[in-house]
Amino acid sequence: MISKTHGPSQHASCFDLITFFERFRILIFMFLLLIFFQSQNSNFLTERNIFNILTEVSIYGIIAVGMTFVILTASIDLLVDSILAVCAMTAAYVIKGDNFTTVDPNAWGGFSLAIRTGDLSGAWNDYWLHS
Repeated sequence: MISKTHGPSQHASCFDLITFFERFRILIFMFLLLIFFQSQNSNFLTERNIFNILTEVSIYGIIAVGMTFVILTASIDLLVDSILAVCAMTAAYVIKGDNFTTVDPNAWGGFSLAIRTGDLSGAWNDYWLHS
């Protein structure tokens, strides 16, 4: 029987700083950003501001979930973001109107038109991708 000799044993309790930074570099960077922005404005880490930030970025989370399903089904489609932008601009134009000072009281028409624009853009995109 041949016995293999091993080099110095690596203990699980040994802390490797480089591996730690490679693994958690994004979280460390985010933490440093939080510290920087808090030092610039004392209202940055208030409950109201955090809620506003999460509200503003929620649409990107919703899109990310949808894009995950698209990528998992192996039909990679990068036009989803541009279709969202066209729908948002359509809704904003219809709701705001030509006046630019008052909001049209019938905002549901803008939302309905934005949804129809997304449907038609998606169908057009699907037709050209899979034909």
